[in-house]
Amino acid sequence: MKEFVVRTHEDVQEFLKYIASLNIIFHPDDDMKEYVDQNDAPLFTPQEAEMLNKAIGNCFAIYGDEVYDIYFELTTGSNA
Repeated sequence: MKEFVVRTHEDVQEFLKYIASLNIIFHPDDDMKEYVDQNDAPLFTPQEAEMLNKAIGNCFAIYGDEVYDIYFELTTGSNA
């Protein structure tokens, strides 16, 4: 898995596009440790989940609550 360092607006866009590409039912408030596959096996290793959670936190640090709208727009192609 690619390691994400989210520090800029461009990083936020790239990270959220990556999350969208995973084709999971994602919500920015969710803990990535809780995502499981159809057999209830974790989708991410503990290290991956920690890195993803940190990246999501950085997205909120940069955009605040706009993260919800940005992700919605990326996944639906519409404005909130």
